[in-house]
Amino acid sequence: MNLETTLKAIKDYGITGVLVVWLFITNNRLTIVEGKLFDCYMTKHASLSTSENVLFIPEFLAVMPSNPVGKIEYYM
Repeated sequence: MNLETTLKAIKDYGITGVLVVWLFITNNRLTIVEGKLFDCYMTKHASLSTSENVLFIPEFLAVMPSNPVGKIEYYM
């Protein structure tokens, strides 16, 4: 999405255009993050399955919040 298309959408559709542009940008950013997380998972999974020694590389670690915003409940 180039600048002209973005400005035209905002001018023609107002706040709806702003929201569409924001959703498009957010979706692109999340797609990149998902790809990086999957690559990290696959690299870590491959390294754990091929060796007995565990080596923690800082690039593969994530900080989890101690108090998550929402809890997921599973119903069985």
